[in-house]
Amino acid sequence: MCNSVQEFQNNFNQYLTEQVQKVFGSQIGSNFHAFQHNGDFNYFTNDGTNYNHLSLPCLDSLLKHDDAGQLILEEGGFSSLYYNVLNASRYVLSQDSQTAVNNSLMQSAAQATQVIKLYPQKLPPLTAGTQNDKIVEIYENCATAFGGDVTQDCSIIPNTYRDFKIALQTLNNMAEEAAQLVMNVGNKNAILANIKRNMTNPDTKTGGLPLDNGKFYVGYNKIPLPNELLGSLNTQENQLTLSISGETFNSTEMHMHLNNQGSYIFPIGLLLDIVGIHQTKFEMEKLKTNQTNFSAQITYKGLTKVPVQPQPADITGKNGWYAETAILNEIKEKSDNSQVDGYKLQGKEFSVADLFGNKLACLKALLISQMPSITITMSNINMEYARSVFSMENDVFVTLFGFITIGHHNNYKETNISYNDEQASVTITFQQPNVSGTPDPQTAHAFIMGGVPYYPGM
Repeated sequence: MCNSVQEFQNNFNQYLTEQVQKVFGSQIGSNFHAFQHNGDFNYFTNDGTNYNHLSLPCLDSLLKHDDAGQLILEEGGFSSLYYNVLNASRYVLSQDSQTAVNNSLMQSAAQATQVIKLYPQKLPPLTAGTQNDKIVEIYENCATAFGGDVTQDCSIIPNTYRDFKIALQTLNNMAEEAAQLVMNVGNKNAILANIKRNMTNPDTKTGGLPLDNGKFYVGYNKIPLPNELLGSLNTQENQLTLSISGETFNSTEMHMHLNNQGSYIFPIGLLLDIVGIHQTKFEMEKLKTNQTNFSAQITYKGLTKVPVQPQPADITGKNGWYAETAILNEIKEKSDNSQVDGYKLQGKEFSVADLFGNKLACLKALLISQMPSITITMSNINMEYARSVFSMENDVFVTLFGFITIGHHNNYKETNISYNDEQASVTITFQQPNVSGTPDPQTAHAFIMGGVPYYPGM
């Protein structure tokens, strides 16, 4: 027997997860997890040109755990954390590689000084401070100006810059291996800088998505069209119903059953909360008697999978933003190994153990449905009090068991109330909003049932 609200919530989510696997498992995958999200998903994803600014942050959610260990979504949080991780990382050389570079540069210091001295004024001015960084910048500027790699062969440099060309080729010949290492550092960190720039200033050229408010959002791929989602949400086959029942246990608690499985002692005060637009005060303690029975049926219709796929960065980092294999995996594998070159966390803001398999988490797919319909029946109750608090008022908020919140966006209608004086009972039906017709870009809300967690680098 479970004796806490938390245990009941855990078991509810576990049971919902199992039922989704039975009904929808082949389409959503074996790693689906149900969780309660206090927001909904706006299924009017785009108008064919621009994307709904209400939809993308939900796809870009960071997967977190609340204080009770339940999965929750922080909308827009994944790309934000990912950017901060990149911002705290840098491509650095191993101890051995850095020693080789230092020794080589010491041996060729005079030649490097000559290269810097002969650097053409017509090329972009050097901004780096140290000699080592100046040489890296020279290679980068030459690659841009002359259209190719000059770390080994300087033949593409015009003879107009003959003295500089000869000096740089001599330096290459003196420190070819060291120069390659230095160039790798420059190129790799240039890729990092490109990706961060794409994220802070997304646009069409860098794979960003135009929003309906005139701004841009980081890119996501394979986002379904509204009509695709609308058709799937209206599919009658993909649905499931959960049944919950209970009876008075003592003056403050009820004995609860989930689909006739398990037994829970549950606080009466958290059983049901209904708030209307007039903020009517509802007190469950005044409604129940010593023999009150409770039942609820929750039906989810139109189970629909929404893929979550960040726009991958290309090899240069100039398009896209998500580089799991190229960067995140290196950060995970090499940050704590001083013997290898690679992308590594700098400073103490993040640690490998804290990020991978833990904080750095997102969804691989989202599972949505129509807003669930709920039928609640309570018998052996105080009928006088029931009639005083239950009405046909529209736009109500309903909270079941302290964690299932319905009507978050004022789009839930209390469609029917019926009384049975002989059984001293009331039945309240909350019917899901109609999702047919043309969706409203602002209010086209689908219910988030859960999703498929994904931990990059794992």
